[in-house]
Amino acid sequence: MHPRNQIVWGAGRLMGLNEVEKASVYYSNAGNLIMPIVTFVLGQEWVLYGCVFMSVQIVFVWSHGKWVLSRQSKIDWKKILLNINMVAVFAGVFLFFTKIRLPQILNQTFGSVGSMIGPASMMVTGMLIAEMSLKDIFTNGRVYFITFLRLIAVPAVALLLLKVSGLVNGSPDGKKLLLIVFLAVITPSASTITQMCQVYGNDSQYASAINVMTTLFSIVTMPLMVLLSFMLLLVALPTDTYAKYILLAVEDSHMKVAGFEHKVSICPEGELPETWASGSQAIYSILVSNQSTNGISQTSQTYSIEVVTAGTLPLCCTLLEESEWEGSWKKIASFQESPQEKTHIFQTDDMLLPEGCPTEHEYRLMVSWEDACQWEPMDTEDFIRINVNMEQKD
Repeated sequence: MHPRNQIVWGAGRLMGLNEVEKASVYYSNAGNLIMPIVTFVLGQEWVLYGCVFMSVQIVFVWSHGKWVLSRQSKIDWKKILLNINMVAVFAGVFLFFTKIRLPQILNQTFGSVGSMIGPASMMVTGMLIAEMSLKDIFTNGRVYFITFLRLIAVPAVALLLLKVSGLVNGSPDGKKLLLIVFLAVITPSASTITQMCQVYGNDSQYASAINVMTTLFSIVTMPLMVLLSFMLLLVALPTDTYAKYILLAVEDSHMKVAGFEHKVSICPEGELPETWASGSQAIYSILVSNQSTNGISQTSQTYSIEVVTAGTLPLCCTLLEESEWEGSWKKIASFQESPQEKTHIFQTDDMLLPEGCPTEHEYRLMVSWEDACQWEPMDTEDFIRINVNMEQKD
């Protein structure tokens, strides 16, 4: 049995949970909720990682979950492995690793059928609830206890394990990956449990009551748990970097820009030169703030600005800081590229953003083609990277 499964089932025995309660606490409704939430919060490209969680849970639901709810004395691995849900998972894994693309008509058909699963499950749950007394549901203290375990206790344990494990530092996208996992954990009890109880002769009405109650309370608990994860896991990270990549082309002045528009904004001022030559100049505005769409930061932060160039064009980079006098700027640093060095790096000293008080710091990076160039440029392109390295202050 999976180690986490052993922990949950051991705790279930100590608390006297029956089969329906154990399955409702252990298995989340990630299949119906994780994909739309991840798509809305992080974007379509991150749904794949939610599917990995769902695939693993499906394997456990149709193996361990089926065995528990059906009250079988032993596990029939043949029936489990040949179950249509398991076959679908294996087929999906095979198609993913072999890069086989199905015809569009099949993709659309599978997509349409898959989008029906969530609504169909809720319809079955609703039909079972309609046969029950609402008074019996809302006055059943046991349902509230299972709801607490599913929505509060299990997410709290999961958050603690994620915090202690240090997995957030295992990948550049560690924060987003762990957020996806945590979103899947904090969802209500799996609606599949209700259908499995019907098929295998367990208490389907009780399973429906738990599903409905956890779904209702999750409207409040899920945002609170996400907030808690940001406070304990995601925000309390040592560093965060915002970067802007700029491509300067001598003959073709196209600009390729990719960056982050959250706490840090990096964007050009005015029109950029169509072609770069002697006398060309561009100005980039850098805004660093302790405010975001979620409000003002409640922890102080330090940050530094790093400018990296890679090329041998005669470019001069000057970093300016807004002074106390309105409309005036003071120079922080200035450097020029040379043919002797391919890469040039400059980094400022750490600067402070206080807590609880809205603060904005504004800078300008002036990039200009040096008029008195003493060498013939060997490159036709030059790359400039602007990094703003944020760090939470102890």
